[in-house]
Amino acid sequence: MAKQEKGAVQLSEHAKKYDRQMRLWGAHGQQLLEEGKICMLGSNVAASEILKNCVLPAVGIFTIIDDADVSISDLGNNFFVTQDDVGKKRAEVVSEWLLEMNPDVSGSALIKNPSQLIADDISYFKQFNIVVSTQMYGDANRKLAAFCWQNEIPFLSVKVNGLMAMLRAQYPEICIMESHPSNDRTDLFIYPEQLKLFPELQAFIDSFDIDTTDVEKHAHLPCLAILGQFTQRYLKQHENKLPSTYKEQTEFKDKVSEMGNGENYMDAIHWASQCYLPPRIDREVQAVLKDEKALTIDAQSRDFWILVRGLNDFLANEGGGFLPCSTSIPDMTMDSKSYVALKAIYKTRAERDLKLIAGYVQKRLTSIGRAADSIASDLVERFVRNARSLKVVRTKSMAQEYENANADEYDELYMDMSAFEEKDDDEAEQPFKPLAVNWYWAFRAMEVFYDTEKRLPGDVDENVSGDVEKLVAIQTELYKTNKVPDDQSVVKECLEEMVRYGGAELHNMGAFVGGVASQTIMKVLLRQFYTYNHTYVFNGIHCDGQVIAL
Repeated sequence: MAKQEKGAVQLSEHAKKYDRQMRLWGAHGQQLLEEGKICMLGSNVAASEILKNCVLPAVGIFTIIDDADVSISDLGNNFFVTQDDVGKKRAEVVSEWLLEMNPDVSGSALIKNPSQLIADDISYFKQFNIVVSTQMYGDANRKLAAFCWQNEIPFLSVKVNGLMAMLRAQYPEICIMESHPSNDRTDLFIYPEQLKLFPELQAFIDSFDIDTTDVEKHAHLPCLAILGQFTQRYLKQHENKLPSTYKEQTEFKDKVSEMGNGENYMDAIHWASQCYLPPRIDREVQAVLKDEKALTIDAQSRDFWILVRGLNDFLANEGGGFLPCSTSIPDMTMDSKSYVALKAIYKTRAERDLKLIAGYVQKRLTSIGRAADSIASDLVERFVRNARSLKVVRTKSMAQEYENANADEYDELYMDMSAFEEKDDDEAEQPFKPLAVNWYWAFRAMEVFYDTEKRLPGDVDENVSGDVEKLVAIQTELYKTNKVPDDQSVVKECLEEMVRYGGAELHNMGAFVGGVASQTIMKVLLRQFYTYNHTYVFNGIHCDGQVIAL
């Protein structure tokens, strides 16, 4: 990726081209992306926009499966076809235009009806890292979803109908080392119980005179020295007890504040809570550590779970229940010599923890009959470095969703928050706005309708009124089957709107869905960040969306 020449790092052309995105997910993430294989069923506007957003960052290979010809109607919503393409195979045309956008990507078109391929040769899909179906309804879509679930292939179903869209992500399990959490998980290792296990940091803290009258030295005292020594004094004065109540903790910070008013004391106030609150292991990380797959491993266990088992071994022994030391410490006010020394202390400790965890991992590998070095050292290092951002996401299968909806979600999904908004007496009455769950059931009703009629509702004007009534009957039955509360009635306005669209695909909706779906695909391929779980419904009329997990 880069080479050293005469003291300067020179990036390769590849690294220069993808530099900005590699700053987000690293060279290892870019490699995973470029090794990814996407199967796209359909070449419509949604499919084209999704693939465009995957081709630009250089996803490895894509295959478009479709037998449709470019029609006049495609010219109004799909920017990847032109008037000269009318009558040609749409999958080939779209593939050709996509490949022009990035020569680093490989792509092809398979001219075959997606439903027919599912019926004739469903094993074809085993070669892909993720399978995406667009505008597919009915049994074929569910059959493909079931096959992908059985073979642990991530599956994404995308449906657009006029100004409404629904995306369904399905995968048994995605193990994520780099979830990029939004909350701050910095651990400075200054909690008293941690310092007992970290003598090098304790020695650094004790090497400063926090009572110095030298103005320059006082202004450059490391906040860790201020906090560490103040906490020791506090414990002696309070029978070895840390502040536990809000009042006591506020007084603790106030006392620190009284010691000085420089930027280093502002740092000390900011990080003071780490002296009296035990280091918090985020609940998502706790769930990973306590997962049954982390507690019991065998020869079939994924590398991720073996690494978690090694981390658990460390926590139970040398770690004392604390996660390994991190070199990622924030900027703090102190002289440069002290900061360099502090960074070196954390680095040495982090290397020690890494070595210990790697040793436990090797022992666990040997115990299950695998070679001790069968997990690459750089993967172990990345895992340990990101121990505070581990996350595992599991979705329900589409079959589980349809057969056993999670009724516990109904109370929240059917809660109309607008009813709690304060309104003026003279405020005009707002137009009716269905809830996201109402649109979810409208899509579900369309699914059943397609199974019966082999077409989408409202496909021709003559069918509109009759199709609405059929959808009402279908959704009424769905409500009974899925135990929707009796006080929730079918919202006919949603069904009328779905019929009015008649399966129409608008470019602006395709473009929006293209952004959401392509992010989902890349998160799956990168094994970084994390997707919604499991259904996302977007209402283009009011420009809002919601995740629904039934």
